[in-house]
Amino acid sequence: MDELKEIYNRENIRKQSIENKTSYLVGVISIVMTILISKFDYFICFNPHKLTINLILYICSLVCLVVSMGLCLIIFYPKNFQHPFNMNNFEDFNKNFNKNDIKFRNNLKDLYVLSNFNNHHINNDLLKKLNYAFILFSKFIILFIILSIMQITNTIIYISI
Repeated sequence: MDELKEIYNRENIRKQSIENKTSYLVGVISIVMTILISKFDYFICFNPHKLTINLILYICSLVCLVVSMGLCLIIFYPKNFQHPFNMNNFEDFNKNFNKNDIKFRNNLKDLYVLSNFNNHHINNDLLKKLNYAFILFSKFIILFIILSIMQITNTIIYISI
């Protein structure tokens, strides 16, 4: 029983860790997005009749940032962990069983096992979304470096429409 409680607590700690990492990523993305949008005219050379690689890279980098931010916000969407027993009906639960009763302990173990599986699944889902958000942010960094190098060297590549 103590091991089941410990697993339950570890999953709660794991969820907190995932949310903390996500909040750091949201902060970095927000700062970068603000800078990127404020420097819009610096990175883009407009020509109404020609499409540039610079514009495409800029738009792709913004898309990577926006999707990454969206994934991070989905992580923060409140998903309730499953608790071993419903606290609203705890009095009914407590009335039916004596704490020394074997049936009570077995029922409680079953509830802990079920909630641990559910919470582990929720954490794995959140972690996948965080990984995707980080991969998209990494792709943004690569695109932004290419775009910056093109801007520094005054390289503008036109695509005929």
